Amino acid sequence: MIGSRQAPAGYDAEVPDPSQPLSSLLEDSSEQLKLSAELRGIELDPERAARDKARRIHQLNTVTIPALRFVGFATLSAGIYGYLRFFEHSPNTVRITLTYAALTFTYCVLAAVVLRTCYRRMGDRVDLAVVFLALDVVLHAVAIYMTGGEDSWLVALLLLRVADQATTGQKRALFFAHFNVLCFLGLTVYLGFGEGRPLDWPRELTKAGLLYGAGWWIAASAAGGDRRRRQVSLAIDATRRLILGLKRQARRLDDAKALAEAANEAKSQFLANMSHELRTPLSGVIGIAELLADEDLPEDQSRLVNQLLTSAGSLLRIVDDILDFARIEAGKLSVETKRCRLAEVAGDVVQLLEHRAREQRVKLRQTIPAHLPPVVTDPARLRQILLNLLSNAIKFSPQGSVELRLSELQRDDERLRIRFEVEDNGIGISEKDQALLFEPFTQADVSDSRRYGGTGLGLAIVKSLVELMDGSIGVESQPGKGSTFVFELPMRLAAEQEVKTPAADRLVQLSDKEQLRVLVVEDNPVSSVVAEGILRHLGAAVETAANGHEAVIKAGQDTFDLILMDCQMPEMDGFEATREIRRLERQSGSGRTAIVALTAHALAEDRERCLAVGMDDHLAKPVRREALANVLASLRSHQE
Repeated sequence: MIGSRQAPAGYDAEVPDPSQPLSSLLEDSSEQLKLSAELRGIELDPERAARDKARRIHQLNTVTIPALRFVGFATLSAGIYGYLRFFEHSPNTVRITLTYAALTFTYCVLAAVVLRTCYRRMGDRVDLAVVFLALDVVLHAVAIYMTGGEDSWLVALLLLRVADQATTGQKRALFFAHFNVLCFLGLTVYLGFGEGRPLDWPRELTKAGLLYGAGWWIAASAAGGDRRRRQVSLAIDATRRLILGLKRQARRLDDAKALAEAANEAKSQFLANMSHELRTPLSGVIGIAELLADEDLPEDQSRLVNQLLTSAGSLLRIVDDILDFARIEAGKLSVETKRCRLAEVAGDVVQLLEHRAREQRVKLRQTIPAHLPPVVTDPARLRQILLNLLSNAIKFSPQGSVELRLSELQRDDERLRIRFEVEDNGIGISEKDQALLFEPFTQADVSDSRRYGGTGLGLAIVKSLVELMDGSIGVESQPGKGSTFVFELPMRLAAEQEVKTPAADRLVQLSDKEQLRVLVVEDNPVSSVVAEGILRHLGAAVETAANGHEAVIKAGQDTFDLILMDCQMPEMDGFEATREIRRLERQSGSGRTAIVALTAHALAEDRERCLAVGMDDHLAKPVRREALANVLASLRSHQE
């Protein structure tokens, strides 16, 4: 009638649906694995699972089963009343029913109190739940006695406990199969010898045998349930181990990812720092070489200075490539779109490379349609792509020819797609090497690296830039016949207007009447001398400051049209100095002085930081005369 739901060791009471696929139980393997609704009753931590199981068993045996015991014996009392009233027609129906009800109610109260107070204290020494389940059987025998004894039809009641316990395990069912028969035989002996009733012993023994056989059959049927519970328990344990293993693996992957990200960030920071440290001396080398090139030098010395500029430019390109590659790996490379004319961007690149092409006796040509409209794209990145591809074509086509071709593929009201082709008749690339051509640190042939130089980063950067601009790139080549690099870029049409681009005619010296006063704030003596020399050559009046603190004092004592501010300096860096100068300007109500960062920090976030503290523009070292001339010309145009 009433059964303990205690499960065998290792068995969890709540069993998930075995048809539920395991893949649906895992929702987020990158951070944590969450169990689906089918497994929410399964605790993954073994110790916590054992505690939860003990809590459930305690709740079952001290609360649930005592409550069901009250209900069960109340129902049995009502059944006794009905049996005596309608089947036996006994005149003592009410007395017998009330007596049994009072007896069982008192027993139920006593059992509930004992279980509530002593169950946990008894622990494994005595299973009080089983004790009271056995006492229930004794009271079932009492019900048989009070409803006629050997003639009672309630004798089948003894089989209910065997059937009830068959759900918890075969051993428990077998115990009650024996115990029930013993209780029946005890009642029969009491009736025959205690009260002297004339019993039909063969019939009573036959009933005992039938009870025993039925109990055995019910207990035997529990064997299949035991097997299924063991299989489910093993499946749950295996699932628990699997999920815990997946969670541990996910944590290890997260840790490995964090370490990899930290290592990548450290590498990127190292490359950025190295770029800064290389750019500062390079700025001095290139700046001094340019100042020397402006002097009236003998031909042999002029040639040496030009070679120095070429070598320094090559080193600068390597530094820029390494820095760009670091930004690509860190996901920090960005696109800044603006209006431009493709013919002017391509023409600037070709003009820049004409001298190198003549030195290598390479014919450099360009074919650009005259009808190309102004577009909105990133001219700096486009210039970098073309410069890289054309430089490679010139380098690998000695005494050959290189051609840049632009063509319009499609256009609608707002957008168009442009095809760029860089064709050469140089050494060519084998089909095997083409597969690795756009991988970083890779060149078509190691012998080519020794012969032609290069880091193997150029084409990897080109591919990343093209994809960053939502384009595609490919190559067609045959060894000994040359190569054609083709990339396509989508662009937005711009309104027809004048697009300002850096041009050589802006490199003009300002007359004395137009002379601008410039404060160069630089802690590196060589960089300071270079900037001062270029600015004086451009006609500006120059003063210098060795750190931010000195710059703040000079800016407060005098008036300057422009302040070129280094960012990393002792005593007070350029950022703090800019903030202080802006504060003094607001306090005094004086006009705003143009402040332009002149720093070896060349990342986009460095520019944003400079603008955020109040600077007006950002120039990356090594600063070229063209860049400073553009700044001065822009400043003069604003003053006018």
